[in-house]
Amino acid sequence: MAENDSLLRTWPYPIVVLQQSKVIYFPIAKNGTSSLMTMMQQLSRPNDRPRFIENPHDLAGTGMLLADLLDAEKREVLDDPTGFKFVVLRDPFDRLASAYIDKFVLTRLASENVHSPPVVGALRGQPDPTPETLSHGISFSEFVAYIVERPSETLDGHWRRQSDYVADLKGLRFYSIDGFDLLAYDLCHYIGLEVEIPLRNQTARCDAIALAEDLSNEMPDVLETLDGLIKDRLYTPELRTAVANYFADDLELFERVQREAAARRSRLEEQGVDLGSYVTSKPYMPRRRLRKALTMNGIRRLLGLTV
Repeated sequence: MAENDSLLRTWPYPIVVLQQSKVIYFPIAKNGTSSLMTMMQQLSRPNDRPRFIENPHDLAGTGMLLADLLDAEKREVLDDPTGFKFVVLRDPFDRLASAYIDKFVLTRLASENVHSPPVVGALRGQPDPTPETLSHGISFSEFVAYIVERPSETLDGHWRRQSDYVADLKGLRFYSIDGFDLLAYDLCHYIGLEVEIPLRNQTARCDAIALAEDLSNEMPDVLETLDGLIKDRLYTPELRTAVANYFADDLELFERVQREAAARRSRLEEQGVDLGSYVTSKPYMPRRRLRKALTMNGIRRLLGLTV
């Protein structure tokens, strides 16, 4: 396990293990983690799948975390060449816009949001930003400027380079956030169980081409009132260039994974495989979030009109 020790010490999120099935999931924030954590919980008890899992990230005490294993067990599961170790990547432009809308617009005043205050505070000269400062927030263009001026390893995991995590990890299977069908197909054949990946905490995909209406300098109080998809209007050509340069390694890795996925889909389709049958397409909504969704803004987001 020596070659993985350094990376495992710095991986910012709990690594999830199905020890009996030899499946290991390496989460990266904003890359479908809620959906994939739910899937892993369901696979851990295939005969007793809970209908509602309120917080899929709360796995403390479940025995599903790599940190819960003894050192000898960690070595065994990590070094097993037959194990299924996987990570999910996301288009860097889409991921960054999604992180901004989630943490700096929709939940900027939520008590559990510990991710955006340090950024807002740094840009506003307030180590401990006031509620008024957090409410006013920052624009997307300010957010991008904050990121590209700092080393990736110092950033919050929600907008740190994805390539930082995976650069030295051996034997990893790569999937994309829009490649859950391939992941479910591979897992199904690996563990011999039905695999469902419920869709949770979805945000609309960011279009690769910036539209005419520029929202890059609008503040959160304006953005949260807008109807229609706003992620595809956050990027100006200049911001896209800055993000492309900073996340160049992420883009190269993501594009390679996408090319390989497209080739695999073509081969499987030629073999008559229906990949659509391997992943659920209906959103997964726990009861607590369902109550929150039954507001006007919640209904807008649920229908994909806001985010």
